Amino acid sequence: MSSFTVHANGAQCTVCKAAVPRGRLMCPPHWRLVPKPMQLRVWRTWEALTPAAHGTPEQRINQIADYRAAADDATAHVRTYHLEPSK
Repeated sequence: MSSFTVHANGAQCTVCKAAVPRGRLMCPPHWRLVPKPMQLRVWRTWEALTPAAHGTPEQRINQIADYRAAADDATAHVRTYHLEPSK
């Protein structure tokens, strides 16, 4: 489940809840911890959601699901590999 929260003037980082501009998933320090291939997946799936993107309702639903999965994976990566205490 995605932990993305949108507010009237922006959003919250999915990791630390710091305020971030609308359209951003994380604050810059946490975003830099996401591996480049994972960042690219988030950006590609986000761009597929632009108003200019076309498709059937089913395709749009799949695009949303793809973005949410990419965003959740990036958030989980930071929380798991950078915030969890070592065992």
